[in-house]
Amino acid sequence: MLSKLAQSPSKKVLVLTVTFLVGTVLHAVFEFPWPGNGYFLPFGCFLLPASLAFRRGTPGRLSCLIAAVLLLSSWRYESALAGLPPPVEWPKSSVRFQGVLVQPARQTIRGTVLTFGNVRRFSESVWEGVDGRFRVWIRPPETVPFGPDLEWSCRVWPPDVGMPFSYYLERVVGECSLRGPPAVVGGEGVSVGPMGRFRDYLRRVAAGLWPEPESSFMLGLLLGDRDGIPAEMTEDFRETGTSHILAVSGYNISRVVGLAMMLAAAVRLRRRRAALLSGAAVIGFSVLVGGQASVIRAALMGGIGLLAILWSRQSGGGNALWLTAAVMLAVSPLALKHDLGFQLSFAAVWGLGAFGPGLSERFVFVPEAFGLRQSAAETLAATLATVPIILFSFGRLPLVGPLVNLVILPFIPWSMMLGAVSVGLGSVSRWLALPFSWFGFVLLRIVEAVVRWSAGLGFWAIEADIGPAVAVVLAVCLVVWGWGWNRAGTDRRRSSSPHEFSGPPKSPAPP
Repeated sequence: MLSKLAQSPSKKVLVLTVTFLVGTVLHAVFEFPWPGNGYFLPFGCFLLPASLAFRRGTPGRLSCLIAAVLLLSSWRYESALAGLPPPVEWPKSSVRFQGVLVQPARQTIRGTVLTFGNVRRFSESVWEGVDGRFRVWIRPPETVPFGPDLEWSCRVWPPDVGMPFSYYLERVVGECSLRGPPAVVGGEGVSVGPMGRFRDYLRRVAAGLWPEPESSFMLGLLLGDRDGIPAEMTEDFRETGTSHILAVSGYNISRVVGLAMMLAAAVRLRRRRAALLSGAAVIGFSVLVGGQASVIRAALMGGIGLLAILWSRQSGGGNALWLTAAVMLAVSPLALKHDLGFQLSFAAVWGLGAFGPGLSERFVFVPEAFGLRQSAAETLAATLATVPIILFSFGRLPLVGPLVNLVILPFIPWSMMLGAVSVGLGSVSRWLALPFSWFGFVLLRIVEAVVRWSAGLGFWAIEADIGPAVAVVLAVCLVVWGWGWNRAGTDRRRSSSPHEFSGPPKSPAPP
């Protein structure tokens, strides 16, 4: 078997990709310093040139590469853990801080979110540096300059109040809230960049077209900007298992690619140039909406598909998914365990490929009109794949989720289309955009009403507080089930193919 894999370049890449993922998963499960991990990097780097001693396409070379990738994946996870700032023991009294904004202030209807770097705290008449970032919440929303040194005083929240991924992924070591903006103590303001200004401009246009919370809801659909959505609405979406519609995902990326391809066809660009234009559009959109895990995953998978067009190759969805996961984890390996968005995004996409086709074949009782059958199959497939993660993270699985998704999903593409047209026309004239924005408002209100009513059916849920061991067992069972079901479906489609050779024609029976 190893010799067959070594002779196929595409299968070799897939094996090395899966090896990297296995090494990262093992270190995420046993997240503590491994003995001898400091030698993994030099030994893995030694195995890479050592593999050249074997002939190309032989099991020996592939074995060396597998061992090298496994060691390097473990070293990468360990280096990410070692790069975390040490936890800080904050006093229970108020502390005086100084720092510089490392991200533009995020304005929400609940307040302003500030993320500081180069943080210093005043202790015993001396300013001491703090390793890591600091996050501040201001209520009500305030305008805060980006760039100058700012000073504030607050009592730091206990460590268990903040979300864990803030520390592991953003290096945030402390959080607190203020009732007013911090004071400017030095330096001059700097520009937030063209994308930041463009994002703020879109927010202002949306605020002039729709009232709250529909304005923030539409921004969540188009840009994944959920900061302004009220906490009550966010909770309703979570209770009904429909939070995914507020996250930028593959659907948004596919619309961007489709629009770029239409533009390329209008100006009669060749296929490769059209692919380059689509790639540039995907990169620009990804920068505009931010670095959410679902955005990066969808952009990378879209980029792999565009590269396949450039190289005249076919792009397999499953292979692209694993390669995308490996690339993202090579950059941020801690996301595997500490980023819930990363986990849900990849699990849902895997579920679509593993269970979606089989469920679509079996849902003959669901009409195909308006894509209802496909929506029902894809919703249930994504829900099945994310069951272990949802139960482990929240201890609650809303059973009404698939039905609610089936009801509201037909409204989402139309709402996004009307929202995009309204924002585009609203940047020219508000009066031109009003008819489209009004219809978009009506659709959003329908979705809100369905979600709010469904959230009231709180008893339609499974309450189960499972541990990591049970979650892993459930995940393994789902993987085995999905693999077997997918393979059975493939065999069934092959056997029913009219072009399958079934032997020489039989001679007619004698009379």
